[in-house]
Amino acid sequence: MTPHLQPQAITDYVHGALPPAQDALAYAHIHVCGSCRAEVELERALTDLLREDAAREEREFPSLIKAAVWQTIRDAKPTPLARLKAFLRPAIAVPVATALLVGALILGPVGHLARGPVPTIDASFYLDEHDAQQAPNPLAERTTPLQPLETGYDQSASDIPDVAAQEAVATSGGIDVVH
Repeated sequence: MTPHLQPQAITDYVHGALPPAQDALAYAHIHVCGSCRAEVELERALTDLLREDAAREEREFPSLIKAAVWQTIRDAKPTPLARLKAFLRPAIAVPVATALLVGALILGPVGHLARGPVPTIDASFYLDEHDAQQAPNPLAERTTPLQPLETGYDQSASDIPDVAAQEAVATSGGIDVVH
């Protein structure tokens, strides 16, 4: 006959903590020995009872421990740095939040960075466009000859050539102008 199981071995067997070889020996012994089988059943019942009790009841601190914890919390004095941080928290948080909100609005989907680079037009385009609009149409019925611009040309009212005078010069100079 094999010796009876020790109480610690029974507890480990019920909770599945025995190594496989010892677990197999304990299993074989429990099927042969009635007293060890009763001990295993008692351990299982005790384990189930403790699990049910733990699930059913919420545990509380004893009143003395709870009072000591609350008294420690009340007696704790904040450090000067903690007081300063608590004082400055709203004074810093509000401007930072405002700056983040404004930054999100500016740089967000409505901001120019989300749309990509801003297209630019070179100033020479405007000058060329103006020259093209001011030049006489060579296909028009009446055209005036172009006057080349000279450097240092003063554009005062007396220096601007008269269109009628240009036509007179053009017709008298032998240039055919169609009217």
